[in-house]
Amino acid sequence: MISASTVISAQDLSYFKDSAALTFHKMALLIPPQKLSASLKVKKTIITPIDVDTQQPQPTLVTIEPIITAVSSVEKPKKERFEFVGKKLIYSKIINAPPLLYRDNSNYNIKYLDKAHGAFSNAITDIKKDAQNLIWMGSENDGVAIYNGYTFKIIDEGSGAPSKNIEQLYSDSQNRLWIATKKGICYIKNDSIFTLKHPNNEVQYASTYEDLDHAIWLTTYNKGALKYQKDSVEIYNSKSGLSDNDVSTVYQSSDRMFWFGMNNGKGFSTFDGTHFNHYFLNKNKFGANVKPFIEFEGAIWIGAFGAGLTKYVKGKLYTYEAFKPLSYATYSFAVNDNGLWFSIYGYGLGNFKQGKLKLIGKDDGLTDNNIYKIVIDNQNNIWLGSLFAGFLRFDENVFYKNNFNNKTPISRVANIVTDQAGTEWYLPNGGKITAKKGTKFYSYLNEGDIKTPKIQHAYDAYFEAPGKAWMATLGAGIVYFTEKNYTFFNFGKNNEIYKIDRDLENRVWFASNLSGVIYHLNNVFYKIDKKNGLACNSITTLLCDAKGQTWLALENHGLAIVNKDSIRYVDKKNGLISNNINVLFQDKKQRLWLGSLSEGVQIIDGEKHYIFNVKKGLLSNNILGITQTNENNFWITTTEGLTRLSFDDNQKPIIKNFDKNYGINLVELSAASKVYDSDKIVFGANRGVLVYQKDFERTQLNTPVLFLEKISLDGTILQKLPTQNKIKVAQNKSLAIDFYALNWGQENTLKYEYKILNKNNHSLWISLGNYPNLDLQKFELYDSEIQIRALSANRISNIIKIPIEIKPYFYQNIYYHILFWIILIGLALFYYQYKKRLALKKAHELEGIIDKKTKEILSEKEALEKSYLKINTQIKEKDVLIHEVHHRVKNNLQLISSLVSMQLNALKSEKSKKILTETYNRINAMAMVHEILYYKENVSYISLRAYLSNLINSINELMNQDKIKIVITKSIEDINIDISYCIALGMITNEAISNTVKHAFKHQKQPEVKIDLYCDSKTKLIVYSIKDNGIGIDSKYLNTENKSLGLRLITIFSKQLNAQLEIKNEGGTEILVKFRCEHHENCSLERRNEMGCDL
Repeated sequence: MISASTVISAQDLSYFKDSAALTFHKMALLIPPQKLSASLKVKKTIITPIDVDTQQPQPTLVTIEPIITAVSSVEKPKKERFEFVGKKLIYSKIINAPPLLYRDNSNYNIKYLDKAHGAFSNAITDIKKDAQNLIWMGSENDGVAIYNGYTFKIIDEGSGAPSKNIEQLYSDSQNRLWIATKKGICYIKNDSIFTLKHPNNEVQYASTYEDLDHAIWLTTYNKGALKYQKDSVEIYNSKSGLSDNDVSTVYQSSDRMFWFGMNNGKGFSTFDGTHFNHYFLNKNKFGANVKPFIEFEGAIWIGAFGAGLTKYVKGKLYTYEAFKPLSYATYSFAVNDNGLWFSIYGYGLGNFKQGKLKLIGKDDGLTDNNIYKIVIDNQNNIWLGSLFAGFLRFDENVFYKNNFNNKTPISRVANIVTDQAGTEWYLPNGGKITAKKGTKFYSYLNEGDIKTPKIQHAYDAYFEAPGKAWMATLGAGIVYFTEKNYTFFNFGKNNEIYKIDRDLENRVWFASNLSGVIYHLNNVFYKIDKKNGLACNSITTLLCDAKGQTWLALENHGLAIVNKDSIRYVDKKNGLISNNINVLFQDKKQRLWLGSLSEGVQIIDGEKHYIFNVKKGLLSNNILGITQTNENNFWITTTEGLTRLSFDDNQKPIIKNFDKNYGINLVELSAASKVYDSDKIVFGANRGVLVYQKDFERTQLNTPVLFLEKISLDGTILQKLPTQNKIKVAQNKSLAIDFYALNWGQENTLKYEYKILNKNNHSLWISLGNYPNLDLQKFELYDSEIQIRALSANRISNIIKIPIEIKPYFYQNIYYHILFWIILIGLALFYYQYKKRLALKKAHELEGIIDKKTKEILSEKEALEKSYLKINTQIKEKDVLIHEVHHRVKNNLQLISSLVSMQLNALKSEKSKKILTETYNRINAMAMVHEILYYKENVSYISLRAYLSNLINSINELMNQDKIKIVITKSIEDINIDISYCIALGMITNEAISNTVKHAFKHQKQPEVKIDLYCDSKTKLIVYSIKDNGIGIDSKYLNTENKSLGLRLITIFSKQLNAQLEIKNEGGTEILVKFRCEHHENCSLERRNEMGCDL
């Protein structure tokens, strides 16, 4: 977020560009606008003229004949020795100063501090600034205070001053600060205080002044005026030409004329080197005690007690009888670009500029009317010293609150509208309608009764002619106003109208709170609401643009754009900044500006649109109003103050925020504004109006100046601050640095940063916040440089650089390091030699151990080789035996098979043949396993694909006596399986295929058998399916009691496999066997890799 009181210069308008696109949705009006009938009431207008005093005081010529005294007729000024001696200045105490307080109930940007809120004194007798722009304050009984925004440093008798009762302070061209007291005179330079070597305690000093030749004049209450040069003084008194010895002040004008202000009612005297002229301003019983002089606009202005404000021009005197009684006192003058400022004791502060005189008093925000002294700092802020209420400061008064005067009933201004005759109409948000015609004011109020309220809340007005307007009101709805009558139009319950505008077809539109939008044309009212297609009936504001469209802000629903026969909508989902728009404004380039309640401003320029919010420099996202002064300047009113957005010649945006530092806290702003020109703009507020004054705005912000106050090393203050010499700091010590920055008027924006630079560290700036103190502890052993700077309103101060040298510990000394390395290297060499001898000894021992172990290993190796040969021979013998076993089992089974075959051929009974054939097949299924194993090198596993394929073909040939053409489809994964599983699967296959060939295809023209075997990736089971498309098995054979031998064998061998057996009888017979086999070599390598099978 960009801070307030900040000027930001962006690159171009793309700085505000938003990436999202605006999308408008169009729909037709559901029904034409509805005609409304209204009940009318007419009430008489009551007009009250308001007396506003706008007259300016005129100077009155005063005829005073001076008394002339020639130098030749008086004594020459006497000379005396005048020598000052110095000593170190020690402050008697230092008081922490709180931030200045804002004057809330004020018409101007005023801050103050009194003793109750932390000031060192309430009775300020003088106030000055020195060459560094520090503020010095003299007091009646509390000494002198040097104020830097953070502390008051007190100088009194304890510091060496003659008295703590201060008459006057003065800063000369040699940077000496003079302190005049009734008990003596002294001056302060740098860190020393200088007092008279031989003081005369009878001399009472009043003031100090430096003339054009740099001589110092010291005025006294009893010894005249002393001209101090080179350790001596010339004494000007009644004997040497002055009218009296009681001299209050001295001044030299640009024509080298000397002016002496006198006490005791003696007026003033002038001296041109040859003659004294004496003027007695007031001959009443009080006389006239002349205090200050100043040259301004070609005249010498004279302030006095008992004679008011006097001006001397070319030998003539003029007085200003601006205030009553005439005997007010002017004790101080100051001049800046905004004119002549002068204190008016008992009345406040006066300002004179271009013939206009302005009085600022307690009613305008001063804490006290007894203003005594004035000084203007380098930022053009005006400091005021009061004899009873501490001190005040007029900061940059870009804005001031104007109530016109206490009689004007302008309080809460909701809007400011100008009619065709130039009359300014101030519409109230609580109060009377007020008109300003030229320099005269008039208030307006209607006659009211129980049913017709008096209008005290008028939010907007459209003037059809001078003094004739449609008005949007709260509580009375739509009102037509003339200077004779109020006409009320009542449409029912809704009497809240917020905004009025007129379109290109002369329709006057009214935004209502609950009834949608109303417009008036040819003496008829029409309404558009939800019945016509509006999203809601609550309209917060409206705008008739230059294209004839009417823009409506819908509460919580974005915007609606009404054309003749259609409505277009846009809301936050379609790129609108917010659904709650409360400000609509069209600029001179026909760009539409939208102000929201919480999201800032959106600018629509054709198909482009831009977002301006707090992140991009706006003071607040809660927008109240938008106005334009010229083509390139816009003012945005927010709840936190005002933002001015302007564009330079290259259309680069410049943003400046005005918050409470500019007096915005004086009022609560409304949406109202009135543009006179770029130099004067009026904004509506809860108490009158806020007036922008361009003349009071600073075109350039000053850069803060940073000063080093003191450095403390482990609690001890260094007497001399470092310049080029480094501060020597031990690593375990602390270093405290006190400093401060001066940027009067912007103190609350001051922030401080520091960084420490050394050869190993180029750190970033670290924030210290707003307190000017840095405490450092535990330093690294590197010579470093501490850098400190201040920031204020995007301005960076000078950088204070403090070089420091870090003291090493004894073990960090270079000689210590050399000795350490010598000892370490010696120890390393000794240790190396020791380890070398030890290593040689161990090497010999290891050689013996290695030889012994080598012999043992060779012996073991020989024994292992013999064992390997023996085991290998045994394995080969075992393989031969296993092959021989399988061969003999195969031969035996073939022998049995041959015997069965011979018996089969000898049988004549078909039934017996079938039984023996089945037996033959079962024997053959087992024999085939042993035959495959006989020809394999690895006898542990058998390939199911080879075994089952051969077995199925063999069974088909033997059992298919009828030579039925059976299509056998085999899908068998190449799984190597243990022999025990293989025989069981072979027997299940034999029984299933045999049964299928014998019984399944009696009436099937296209017999088919599908055989599938695979590993299931989910269950990790081997799934074996034999399915035919035959006649199926009669369900009675599936019962345990009726099962055939083949089914019983299938069941037995399934149990042997621990398999899940399912016999399905759907579209043929399917025998499904699922089993987990822990003794197979692979489940098809591809599938095992795919499913991570570990079967």
